[in-house]
Amino acid sequence: MKPVRLAAELDISPKTLRAWLRQTFPRHEGEKNSTWEMTAAQVAAARQKWGGTERAELPTRSSPAGPPTNVTPARDADPPARATSADTDVGSLLATLLDAASPISPTTVYSDQPGIYGVFFLGGEFPLREAGVTSGTLVYIGKTESNQRTRDLKQHLADGKTGHSTLRRTVAALLRTDLGLHPRPRSDTEKTDRRFTHFRLDETGERNLTTWMRANLGLAFLPRGGPIAEIRRTENELIRAAVPVLNLAGNSANPHLERIKAARAECVALAKQRNQKGRESLI
Repeated sequence: MKPVRLAAELDISPKTLRAWLRQTFPRHEGEKNSTWEMTAAQVAAARQKWGGTERAELPTRSSPAGPPTNVTPARDADPPARATSADTDVGSLLATLLDAASPISPTTVYSDQPGIYGVFFLGGEFPLREAGVTSGTLVYIGKTESNQRTRDLKQHLADGKTGHSTLRRTVAALLRTDLGLHPRPRSDTEKTDRRFTHFRLDETGERNLTTWMRANLGLAFLPRGGPIAEIRRTENELIRAAVPVLNLAGNSANPHLERIKAARAECVALAKQRNQKGRESLI
């Protein structure tokens, strides 16, 4: 479905819809400046946000999954936007994440439930400049199988926890030069290469990274009950639908994947160099 048709259905400006699409569903470089054909998940998310009348009814958690109902066929040459129940649920969850986003600094209450969290960029200039990320963009999706307080507050946003946070390591790799960060082995006692791949920073670097994240990122959280496998499935589906730029695992459509992996590999190499120098100083 084309944005102009959906905008007419939702009684909003096509410009407003396209701006929201660019923010919520960033496209690959090769797709920019081309006609936007909205997917079923994107249509569902827009209808959820603006209350479209042709929206498929959302299945409840207690009802069995099945084909959507009350979907009106397309009225022009576009393919019918018949969202499946899975597409509709993903679109609804993405829209809910967007509506719940708030800056990290004023956030004082963290959920004690498991669920899905979204991380948003709210700063002026994103460290991966070629990604074209603007303020308000969803840049990372994760899950917590315990509770948000443990995962977000005590790991992602805590000094000294870079070795235990994929998000912190990715952001650190992209900001290494700008913030003058110095990767080092996570532990002196670990025997595997994880002490390098899961690098940490020195105390000053850890503080500077946390300060930048709190000043430039926002959070949203969706409590999700049920089996752990269901939370993991939901996380994977949301990542595939939104393609957040900072997600590496399960995000093969991310056009900046190799650039981020290369930046992290540089940090791993520096951590190994630091380890080698430390060993030589003991000889």
